[in-house]
Amino acid sequence: MKNNHNNLTPREILLYLLVFGGITFGLSNPALLTPAIFISHYLGKEKISRRDKARVKSSVYYLSSKKYISVTKKKDKIIMSLTNKGREGASMYQIQSQLNVKNKRMSKKTWKGYWYLVMFDIKDTNKIKRDALRRVLQRSGFKQFQKSIWIYPHNCIEEIILVKEFFNINNEECRTVVSNNIGDDENLKKYFNLK
Repeated sequence: MKNNHNNLTPREILLYLLVFGGITFGLSNPALLTPAIFISHYLGKEKISRRDKARVKSSVYYLSSKKYISVTKKKDKIIMSLTNKGREGASMYQIQSQLNVKNKRMSKKTWKGYWYLVMFDIKDTNKIKRDALRRVLQRSGFKQFQKSIWIYPHNCIEEIILVKEFFNINNEECRTVVSNNIGDDENLKKYFNLK
């Protein structure tokens, strides 16, 4: 986790809590100091600017109001932790981040020449699952190849397995196919910076 002032967003707070399992600290001041204490943990106890305090206070309030995190008082301590909903959201962010990092690190020199096609046929009765899968693919850097086929130039098999497990999508509903020949792929190579 980088000590970067620009990363104090709800997404980064969820990922921080996913990695570190929550934050517990002594209560010597009102509970509203929670954002400031979170920043001091996150930034390694650097000086906290007013802007950072406001940003994290807003993020913590948002996450708490949406039931992604729980901020509770126990005797003389405050505990900030993920709820089940928050843990699920953070897990999806983590998968999306892994795929985005792969995409940024890969280049035409490291590309193996294989395309990873995620194909799905999910019934209208499971529209929520279908839309969620499509959103994850889009946010993770995949490109829509055909209506229900998304394409990616780097090995994403493990991540797609995790996404399928997360949304309870079976192999009949979604498959990943690997191919080194999909026909004319010049536009895709250009799109993924592989030319």
